Amino acid sequence: MMDSTIKTENELYIVGVGTSAGGIDALTKMLNSFNENTQNIAVIIAQHLSPAYKSELASILSRQCRWPVVTVEKAMQVEPQKIYVTPENKRVTYTNKTLQLDELGEKYTYSPSIDDLFASIAENEKSLSIGVVLSGTAQDGSKGIKTIKEYGGFTIAQTPESAQYNDMPLAAIQTGMVDLVRHPSEIFDEISSYIKNHKVIKDIVPTKKGIEIIFELLSKRSGVDFSEYKQSTILRRVDKRIEALRLRDLNEYYHVIKQNPSELDRLFETILIGVTEFFRDREAFSALREKVKSILNEKSDTDSIRVWSVGCATGQEAYSIAILFHEMLGNDIQNFQLQIFASDIDERSLKIARKGVFSATEVESLTPEILSKYFDQVNHEYEVKKTIKQHILFSRHDITNDPPFVKLDLLVCRNLLIYFNNNLQREALRTFNYALKPNGILFLGKSESVSVANDLFSNIEGTKIFRKLQSNTPLNLRFSRYKVKPEEDDIHAVQTK
Repeated sequence: MMDSTIKTENELYIVGVGTSAGGIDALTKMLNSFNENTQNIAVIIAQHLSPAYKSELASILSRQCRWPVVTVEKAMQVEPQKIYVTPENKRVTYTNKTLQLDELGEKYTYSPSIDDLFASIAENEKSLSIGVVLSGTAQDGSKGIKTIKEYGGFTIAQTPESAQYNDMPLAAIQTGMVDLVRHPSEIFDEISSYIKNHKVIKDIVPTKKGIEIIFELLSKRSGVDFSEYKQSTILRRVDKRIEALRLRDLNEYYHVIKQNPSELDRLFETILIGVTEFFRDREAFSALREKVKSILNEKSDTDSIRVWSVGCATGQEAYSIAILFHEMLGNDIQNFQLQIFASDIDERSLKIARKGVFSATEVESLTPEILSKYFDQVNHEYEVKKTIKQHILFSRHDITNDPPFVKLDLLVCRNLLIYFNNNLQREALRTFNYALKPNGILFLGKSESVSVANDLFSNIEGTKIFRKLQSNTPLNLRFSRYKVKPEEDDIHAVQTK
């Protein structure tokens, strides 16, 4: 491994993007997702071009991207939040934050060399170098990908099935040096995540041993304090990654994370992975349906119905709750203000949830009637209809740290408490008691109970459904980030979604 010394906090991450035939479509999809929040990225695009024709690529891409797009000129200084496009008939290289252009001879059938660009970025920026290979013919970029990895950088290839011409992505993938294979629309998020993880890792001083270092990395990466999660559960998930990577122990795994910051995301996903599906556990949902009846019987027209789905993952449970209310109320649902707050600590899962698009396998448990009534088929996938989406606000929320949504009729939290130790379980249940209205309903998972806080909830016999009890002692809840939002703020959030 070559020297990958990490530079100062304000250093720029340089993203080299290589593409050829079919590249404009891939580039526009990639650049559409760029936002103003990431301050320390610059992008240099090398697209194969005919030397005989003037490139209009900068003009085309500038209409698709929030960042300025400029055509490279000789000795041009590279600045953050800018997209640089190589002109026709030129070889582009990167040296000390400056772009250099060299003339190409007549023997060249296309320009520029993606391999040359990637190599120059890697040699100058080491672990701050990022290489992206998009649609194109031949194999240009594959050697450059290897160089970036040798210097400790990060590499991504477009999914071959999404590329108009998949030769270049396939050649890059076949090197074995590509960290991730993603659709162009997902690449910016992956780059942002890599940068975040990279900074976390370089700030960790390895004075601790074993699992403590991993816990600290996870906490810094996610903003979630894992110290009161069940260590045995976390360790089992860490062991899965160690086994998948064929490593010997935690020390080896820590070194893998240092060399490949994207592994932190894989671990985070492994820890949070949960079994979720529409109407999971039909018997439990049948029992819930009966309790929802009692909620509705106490409502008058124009009343609000407030529900919170905690640990909603990719959204199936929240959508199931919305469908349940639609099925029970029919056209009368327009007489109520149904508001479902769905939260999770994993922003990646929330992005999937907000889209509400699921594969045929993910919806196979639904009846044809429910599927046709509440989903639109788009190619081979199924998208939740707006009539259901309009009731749900998906937001990032850490139940162990952030203030809850309040004045709830129903709180759904299934298979999250099993990750918490007894102390954290009780704190969560105290929060749930506080968030619910008097006699509000709590719906838990099959393996969960309220035994650590049985003074706060009563079990509805034979179910995993519990009713709030009025606490005789002050709850004394403390939230470290914000004050509890008033109910009106929550209503506004849903109405303006």
